[in-house]
Amino acid sequence: GDHAIAIIPTSKVAIRNRDADYKFRADSSFYYLTGFAEPEAVAVLQSPSSKNTDEHSYTLFCRERNREREIWDGLRAGTAGAVETLKADQSFAVETLDQQIIKLLEGKQRVYVRLGQDADFDLRLSGWLKQIAAQQRQGG
Repeated sequence: GDHAIAIIPTSKVAIRNRDADYKFRADSSFYYLTGFAEPEAVAVLQSPSSKNTDEHSYTLFCRERNREREIWDGLRAGTAGAVETLKADQSFAVETLDQQIIKLLEGKQRVYVRLGQDADFDLRLSGWLKQIAAQQRQGG
């Protein structure tokens, strides 16, 4: 429905031992919706915020391109690649998620997330919702 947002994070990188990781596998639901198979990413799907528009939007938060890290971890799409290749409406660096998500959550009546998959992400979500509630009490 209108005024809704879905926030879908991908899987975390699983550490095998001190200096080696398991081969990364994106969360199945995240990959199905986005086609993006890189770690540290969050997809945000939004329904229209008014009756005057029927546009839905897709925002992808992902890691920026980094030549040095790409030597070790493999190529990254970066924010530009997320828009060009994956057809996201907009893309931001995942490091800016905590600031940008507040803007995306404003005015939404429903938030769809999968709780219980990642306790750390659940805590972040709770913090975002508290920030939104505090802004509403202050007239925002």
